[in-house]
Amino acid sequence: MKKGRRSVAHCAVVFLAAVVLVFVSSVHSFAAQSPSMKELFGKSHSNQILLDIEAALARAQAKTGIIPQAAADEINRKADVKYLPAEELANEYKKVGHPMVAIINVWARYMDGNAGEFIHYGATTQDIYDTSYVIQLRAAARLLLSDMRDIEMAMIDLARGHRDTPMMGRTLGQHALPITFGMKVGVWIAENRRNMERLKDSMKRLNSGLLKGAVGSYAGLGEKGFEVEELLMKELGLAPPDPADWHGVKDNFAEFANVLAVLGMTYGKIGQEIFLLQSTDLGEVEEKLPSTAVGSSTMPHKRNPVKSKTLVVLAREIRRHAEVIMDWMVSIHERDQITSADQLAEICIKTDRLLKAAKPLLKDLIVYPEAMMENIHKTKGLIMSEKLMLVLGEKIGKHTAHETVRDVSMEAYRKKMTLKDAILARPDLAKHLKKEELDEIFDPVKYIGLAPQEVDRVIAATMKYRETDRF
Repeated sequence: MKKGRRSVAHCAVVFLAAVVLVFVSSVHSFAAQSPSMKELFGKSHSNQILLDIEAALARAQAKTGIIPQAAADEINRKADVKYLPAEELANEYKKVGHPMVAIINVWARYMDGNAGEFIHYGATTQDIYDTSYVIQLRAAARLLLSDMRDIEMAMIDLARGHRDTPMMGRTLGQHALPITFGMKVGVWIAENRRNMERLKDSMKRLNSGLLKGAVGSYAGLGEKGFEVEELLMKELGLAPPDPADWHGVKDNFAEFANVLAVLGMTYGKIGQEIFLLQSTDLGEVEEKLPSTAVGSSTMPHKRNPVKSKTLVVLAREIRRHAEVIMDWMVSIHERDQITSADQLAEICIKTDRLLKAAKPLLKDLIVYPEAMMENIHKTKGLIMSEKLMLVLGEKIGKHTAHETVRDVSMEAYRKKMTLKDAILARPDLAKHLKKEELDEIFDPVKYIGLAPQEVDRVIAATMKYRETDRF
């Protein structure tokens, strides 16, 4: 949160639209040891998760006597992506045309004895991949929640600093009634927190994998199928498995994606609001840009809203990825695998990019209270028509006052005079109002309602959530 005035020299600094900004931000301690979002969904990390699941499966099967303990030990010793050389894996995939089979074949070559024969025993490819997606999405959610929590604190600081800063409230693009900038930010805080709670709630359902075999009947694991599946989830630190097969049921993935879409649209709205508020015609806020930033290759004066624009663009893209993932729910028979894990990766990576852009935008946002007050007075007191109507209504009746004040307001608008002068020009109305009353009526700072107290309530409620955050 910063305050200041624009200067000619300041406005002469511009920003090149073609420059790619890199947004660097700290990660909350809950996720301090986690890989970055891109690393999480990178080929090496994804393959390591697959090997970890296969190793856990081997441990569970050894405990239940399905495979030899020696084979499980060897599989676990070699559960490292260094045993999946990239070139060898690529060549094997070209040969077999199946990603899981290519991994198993290459990996098995590095096993001592006959341990390779017991890799992926009784499982189906989708068991392993769906479980890996759960692990990745849960890790992704923790990264996102960490960033959202940091942004939440930046917004709390912004709202506190502008708890009492009056600005114009706008409805349908028109001046409505005065609010405070802190109240506007409070709305963002509450919406962001609701999204955090939605994401945490979706993780309660996206909390376990599966090991049910080709069609979900456990046929490849025999009578010990239930036991092995439960042991596998325990080995992976996941919740007990769902009793029903969900190979062809992707509602939990769809829910997760739609939560990210809603989250994205929240930040898209915030970005759009800041985009508009820093327009030349309003000038109420401004993104902090480097002193060397350039906004146009042809217009030297430009200072473009790059960060806020980024939020709007990414919000649209995130929503489109969610639409594609929703289509996964319409599966043919037991499963059809007409899905693409790339969509899960893309929606998480783009949501991460969106939050990384939002953090510095909100943390360093420059606010111009003088411009906000100037805009409040732009309509020459017309925005105080509601208060005028309510005061007059006590004396001539509310409905009569509404019709009368509307007529006077339209006359003031046409004649480009202040509403106060228009009232004074009407003796039949002015006689009902003392000078002190008129001064009170037309002071916009005294008509912000409970906006400052609303900020206090939002912050207090949010701080309670923060005390119990666990993810």
